[in-house]
Amino acid sequence: MSFRPATIADEEALASIWPQGGEGDPSELPTSIPAHLIQVPELRVGDEVLLTGPAMNLGHEMTFVFTPEFAGRQVAPNTYSVIAGSYLAIAAIARNVSRAAILETQDRHRGDAKRAGER
Repeated sequence: MSFRPATIADEEALASIWPQGGEGDPSELPTSIPAHLIQVPELRVGDEVLLTGPAMNLGHEMTFVFTPEFAGRQVAPNTYSVIAGSYLAIAAIARNVSRAAILETQDRHRGDAKRAGER
């Protein structure tokens, strides 16, 4: 989960205090960011935005609830407090991998390693 500026004006205000050319030397990073900037939370997988939330001021706290469901198990929600403007990495294991798929992958990699050793 990350946050993006809500408007072009918010984006320009943030860009005006950010060092030119990216992240370079940490001493060039701003020591404070105006709290009036408005941020929109986004949940992404790679570059794809899956969900967005309501706009909020930078630094405000929101609650993020992640409730994975596992076959044959009770559902256990995980609740996190997230500060607007921060990043939250979320990891999930989507499903089980069959034993046959694991063995096939191992065989394929062993074959690749053997062929690489023959060169």
